[in-house]
Amino acid sequence: MSTSNIIKIKSAKHLRKVFRRHHGNVVVKFYAKWCKPCTMLSGVFKSKSKSKSKSESKSKSESRTGFCEVDVDELKDVKEMYEVSQLPTVIRFEKGVLKKKGEGLQNAQRSI
Repeated sequence: MSTSNIIKIKSAKHLRKVFRRHHGNVVVKFYAKWCKPCTMLSGVFKSKSKSKSKSESKSKSESRTGFCEVDVDELKDVKEMYEVSQLPTVIRFEKGVLKKKGEGLQNAQRSI
């Protein structure tokens, strides 16, 4: 049984720490437990996080892309910080710069 590479974000401070650890290379999924499309996206998100980890050949985990999840009902401040208005939303950052934001199931899948 394999373990998940996805980090469950607990606070805005925790998310900043993840950004530092991964040198700004982070994919963030915003979801809610009650959101059916969010549930549908979970399998794809988990699969991409595993395949991305395997394909990155650098030996230090700090240099790999970080995959994390933000429960918008628990972390409304983080949701507002990134102006999330639809669920699910996936935002990809490269070197700390927002590169892609997908809102809604289909757009979120393309942003992973």
